[in-house]
Amino acid sequence: MRAGVEKNPGWMRKMMLRLLGLIYRVEVCGLESLPEEGGVLMLSNHVSYVDAIILQMATPRTIRFLSYEGFFKVPLLGTVLRAFRVIPISPRHAKEAVVKAAEALKRGEVVCIFPEGKLT
Repeated sequence: MRAGVEKNPGWMRKMMLRLLGLIYRVEVCGLESLPEEGGVLMLSNHVSYVDAIILQMATPRTIRFLSYEGFFKVPLLGTVLRAFRVIPISPRHAKEAVVKAAEALKRGEVVCIFPEGKLT
């Protein structure tokens, strides 16, 4: 893991979201329901792999997603997940992921979990 990516993922996040904005047009409704500060636990259905991208594009606050640990082993995808500070989760490390998510919430971050655990 490259230290520069972990310490300051903001530049990569902004660049990727702008590029994705060329592909996906997102119209946001109900943003007033998202607090501007403080911890937020977001639970979302998971219909496709672009759900996380669309949620992040629609939300002005950075979202910390929980994602399957195996995805971090895919070379390019793993780099992107680390840059977006995604929290890895697996059956063997579920408790660690929940602790990291709880700590992020205490720091006032937005954490998103797809409760279904797979595409539906």
